[in-house]
Amino acid sequence: LRLNFPSPNGNADRALAGDLWIKSGATLQMSSTVNNKLTVGRDFTLDGTFLMPPAVGGDIYIGRNWNRAAAGIFTHNDRAVFMNTNQDGTITANGNGQYFPYLYITKTAAADSIRLRDSIAIGKEMSVTAGTFDLAAKDAVLLSNATETARFGTVGGSGDVAYSGVGRFIVERYIPTGTGLGQHGKTWQFLSVPTNGGQTIRQAWQEGASTPNQNNKPGYGTMITGNMTNATSLGFDVATAQSAGPGMKVFNSAGNNWTGVPNTSSTALHNAKGYMIFVRGDRSVTTFSGPTSVPVPTNMRSRGKLFVPVSNPAPVTTVSAGSFESIGNPLASAVDFTLLSKPIPANLDEAYYVWDPLLPGPRWGLGGYQLIASSNAYKPSPGGTANYSNAVPYTKIQSGQAFMVHATGAGGNV
Repeated sequence: LRLNFPSPNGNADRALAGDLWIKSGATLQMSSTVNNKLTVGRDFTLDGTFLMPPAVGGDIYIGRNWNRAAAGIFTHNDRAVFMNTNQDGTITANGNGQYFPYLYITKTAAADSIRLRDSIAIGKEMSVTAGTFDLAAKDAVLLSNATETARFGTVGGSGDVAYSGVGRFIVERYIPTGTGLGQHGKTWQFLSVPTNGGQTIRQAWQEGASTPNQNNKPGYGTMITGNMTNATSLGFDVATAQSAGPGMKVFNSAGNNWTGVPNTSSTALHNAKGYMIFVRGDRSVTTFSGPTSVPVPTNMRSRGKLFVPVSNPAPVTTVSAGSFESIGNPLASAVDFTLLSKPIPANLDEAYYVWDPLLPGPRWGLGGYQLIASSNAYKPSPGGTANYSNAVPYTKIQSGQAFMVHATGAGGNV
């Protein structure tokens, strides 16, 4: 069935008050050229094939349940799924998970819920403007790759996230280490952790390895070194010389220096300051020379609860007078520095510092800081890289990115 009447390509939105069931062997195709939307008042059941329009705005609105059979084919064409109305609903994909480029929970009130019965993955954006999104016993993955990092957007005044079971968010951060076009070599990365809830460093960024340098999840995590003789007994992959410095460290504002993490086996991953960590690639990159020394792309991911305004507010960082401080972006989305709640410019400099792995850096070419200040219209200095052009203003701190601030004056809370 093609929704193409009265014209060959369709020119009207379609709506039904009850259920829509696309049976096995059947195909429903929305317009192939225009942005007609489809509204289903109650349940959407997909046993056959459903093709959405390629035009922006050609989305589907579902009042209650999303049900896709294992053989059901959802051709999303980069369109959005809205879960609306005041009816409680569920998302079911019969055990094999569901990918949505865009998923928006737009219920009527906070008491209206959408509950996961199967895990989902988000390619571009998810938000909860109204209603409660309950992960129950399943996970929701915010994907990241070379071209896109999914974001968890607006949480409205009557929106929230609940965890009635063991389900959690998994937030990815793609790192383009490698030797190909658009990639860079082994470098330091200044990363934040946008989830909390109990994962250790080893469980997350070492992908739960049970032995040093175990690569049980290719494409994820990285080798983490410790500069102490008993490093491997503390969860690190390799023990390096003390003079080499730690491979993963936290900024110490009191001493204006860096402190290595004490271990990876029991240290909680979440840290409001973020981490400076040396990333060689995924956990297959383990040596200085030879076949296993060549950098490859990796994904640094964490599993836990997202920071949202009502049920899990983001942490507050206190910046002391006359000091630098590091802050990890706590949200699984970009944040605008100009919109942060922070002290007036007389107390906290109207500027921030980000680590750019493409800068040559003062030592070994492993990256350097870009200063982004209001006094320069938020154009980075020195700029001049593919990440930060000195001709373009940058006010946003990306998902998974940490940054530094400085208080020339009295400081305060950010």
